[in-house]
Amino acid sequence: MKKFNKLTDDLIGRIVLYKDTEFGRLKSFNNTIRVAWVVYKCGEDWEHWQAYTAAQTNYSDLKLMETDI
Repeated sequence: MKKFNKLTDDLIGRIVLYKDTEFGRLKSFNNTIRVAWVVYKCGEDWEHWQAYTAAQTNYSDLKLMETDI
């Protein structure tokens, strides 16, 4: 796991960890204001995570996972 300052399009869909407590998938981001939109809960339907609403989350609260879970 690692902290980050900037995200890139190739990271969309990657697993992130919120405040060391909850996993989610990165849906979109804005590097200017350092905010990401993350899908945290999708009824365990992770295959279709893109269809779910994402929550706005500050970069400082996230860690990027090195591998998928």
